[in-house]
Amino acid sequence: MKKKISGIIGLLPFLCITACSSADEDISIETVDYHALADYEETYIGNNSDVGAILTKLPGSNALEETSLSDGNLMVQYDTNKIDKQKENAWYNKQSEIQEVFLHNILYLSALIKNEKNITLTLQSDETNYQIELSSSELEKFLNIDLAEKIKHEQEWNSYLEEKLRAENQRKLVKKYPLQVQ
Repeated sequence: MKKKISGIIGLLPFLCITACSSADEDISIETVDYHALADYEETYIGNNSDVGAILTKLPGSNALEETSLSDGNLMVQYDTNKIDKQKENAWYNKQSEIQEVFLHNILYLSALIKNEKNITLTLQSDETNYQIELSSSELEKFLNIDLAEKIKHEQEWNSYLEEKLRAENQRKLVKKYPLQVQ
């Protein structure tokens, strides 16, 4: 009995360290779990817990500060001060990578959330604030695609994301939907 208790007590620090370190791990564009997000197809703005769950599975989840859902508008605020161990070469320190992550997240949010009218993503850092704002209908019109239909097929969706986030295509998106820097 004492050996079991000692074994359990011995595992506790390991479990705590593992749990704490995984909370600091940021999801990258390359590590997004399509299957975990596919469970949230046809989510509605009124379903706050599902919208929140989607956001925790996208890049930037470890910097997620606040989410506001009202009248079909989704506003997401990220704050780099929420990240315990900031890395110098992380996505939130480079404007081009912030733009790429924001576009990636907006493509997912637009494909998964049915009734959003507008999406606003904001990143606050010590020196600068970045923001992008657009609607799914505007984005789908510009891209000439039904994102909700495209996400239903994993291989097509992954290929589509890879293509749209390539430098030449990203430049077109950035020109149409520029990142606002304050």
